[in-house]
Amino acid sequence: MEELKAFKRTHASNYRAYRWEFEWPWASVLEHKIMEYGLSNNAPRTARIYALMSISDHENQIANIESKYVYFRIRPDQVDPTYKTVFKTPPSPAYPAGHATVAASQAEMLSYLFPYDAKEFHALAQEEILSRFEGGVHYRTDNEAGAKLGKEVALEVIKRAKQDGSDKK
Repeated sequence: MEELKAFKRTHASNYRAYRWEFEWPWASVLEHKIMEYGLSNNAPRTARIYALMSISDHENQIANIESKYVYFRIRPDQVDPTYKTVFKTPPSPAYPAGHATVAASQAEMLSYLFPYDAKEFHALAQEEILSRFEGGVHYRTDNEAGAKLGKEVALEVIKRAKQDGSDKK
């Protein structure tokens, strides 16, 4: 709580908090990569990409929500009702952070599918993860645990994907 209270918000940090609360940049990133790599005319490959991303996201959401209600950690503004967040706090437990699980999962999956752009995906994930702290709705440890969980889920999906034989061109 002390770390959150000590954080000095800026226009840039507020922008990131709002962006990741109200937008969904991952879908645009995926669509751009499919076009950039010339895969829009390869229906089977494109369908596999969307399927893997969807499977990872689905499994990630299950793992996250189940974990939230096992740990049931209260949000910062519940600990201290005088603490003001950038936007309304989501009505779910804080730990692990859902946006962090999504960010890490999306970055891992996209890095598997488009390995040359992995650095870009991981930087975007870090921005999303940090935005939840900057918005005041998560403690840093919520984000760290969420990122770890999201990455683990994606790695399991990738492990299965590598076994289906579809990586061969």
